[in-house]
Amino acid sequence: MLQPRVRLLLSLGLIGLGVAVAVGASIWARPLFALQDLKVALEARDEQRVAADVDFAALKANVTAYVDQRIAEGNEGKFLGGVRTALSQPLADYKIDKLATPSGLIHLACDTQADGSVDDAPKPQGTPCHFDADLHGMHYRADGSFEVMASRPQRDDMGMILGRRDDGRWRLIGLTGSGPVAK
Repeated sequence: MLQPRVRLLLSLGLIGLGVAVAVGASIWARPLFALQDLKVALEARDEQRVAADVDFAALKANVTAYVDQRIAEGNEGKFLGGVRTALSQPLADYKIDKLATPSGLIHLACDTQADGSVDDAPKPQGTPCHFDADLHGMHYRADGSFEVMASRPQRDDMGMILGRRDDGRWRLIGLTGSGPVAK
């Protein structure tokens, strides 16, 4: 039988271990809480909350680099590939400029149909949106950001990259696709 002092020390040690595990888990999961906040903001079509949950300058830079690389790869080795790339990039930049806004991100998340088409009918704030995605992988990246892989019905997988900003909040800073460029 253990002495009362040893029993007390073991109890305090177990309580301390439990607290340390709980704190560690909550710190590790903070990006997931930020992602849940973004999901709720998107589904409510709340542009102010989406703006608070996304670093649009970083998102635009990330998506522009990804799309430019995909365009270049798609035109590589093709007849007039350089010309096609040069003509495609301004259109892609225009589309990315429209996406890299709260309303553009809401439109992309909420109004894209399962077949990939987009419902362009204007929808007022508060119109219900069900952003359905199954999370199937997540990890911290070498640069300190956090990536969550998600699948949507009848769609390619996509990754959402969250980064901690100067104010300590986690925000969406990038998207990845499942194509060869994203790997």
